[in-house]
Amino acid sequence: MLSLRKYRLNSINQEVCMKTVFSFISIAIFSIFLAGCGSIGENFDSTKVQNIKNNVTTQAQIVEWFGEPFKKGQENGRTMWTYQYDKYSGSNTKSKDLVLLFDESGKVIAYRHTSNMDE
Repeated sequence: MLSLRKYRLNSINQEVCMKTVFSFISIAIFSIFLAGCGSIGENFDSTKVQNIKNNVTTQAQIVEWFGEPFKKGQENGRTMWTYQYDKYSGSNTKSKDLVLLFDESGKVIAYRHTSNMDE
């Protein structure tokens, strides 16, 4: 009788252990799936980049076309804005950015746009 109880306890312990392991593995796989997808920044309309003209386009026009920048900063005493959008899913990453440099009067003096997105 003692060995039968022992067997039942071992059997129950194994079942509980297997359920716990299965739950842990399920949560881990789900977490990896969630972590493998996402985006950074705000998507912006790249078709309007062609409208930018050095020494002509103003900060107000840039905000009208693209919204508020993802980042604002300074480079060599000049205002620099960055628009950035990165979208990733597993090992597939798509990104685009627009970096603008302004003079003291708020006009674009240089810009760079890069993208590997299908637009």
